[in-house]
Amino acid sequence: MIIELQISWIVKVAKEDGVKAQMGFDAVGHLKPYMEILKVLKWDGVSKLASTVPLLDDLPNVEGVEAEFVTAPKDEKVRTDFFRFIFRVSLKGKLETGYYVPSPRIQVVEGGLELAQKALDA
Repeated sequence: MIIELQISWIVKVAKEDGVKAQMGFDAVGHLKPYMEILKVLKWDGVSKLASTVPLLDDLPNVEGVEAEFVTAPKDEKVRTDFFRFIFRVSLKGKLETGYYVPSPRIQVVEGGLELAQKALDA
């Protein structure tokens, strides 16, 4: 029940912001809910879900959504270069051009860490 409420809330907020999603990232192993969200929010073609948790044989089947196991490079230098590119080049550029749009919309809450709970509640 809680997961269904979370899915409906995420979909509601994303639709209010006009967000479409073709890609997702699962860091905890809850593939099915994320796949359902992508199914509703995708705009065209097949959506992709990257999972940091190795996939099992009984992978959920959600129409129009594919999941794949991903992991960072094992070599330290390669891994450092990879993440430097992802965060300083690729992600930065996609946020600046509007290719990626944060949702819900970013809000600045004044007051520092002591008001972090207020920000999370909002």
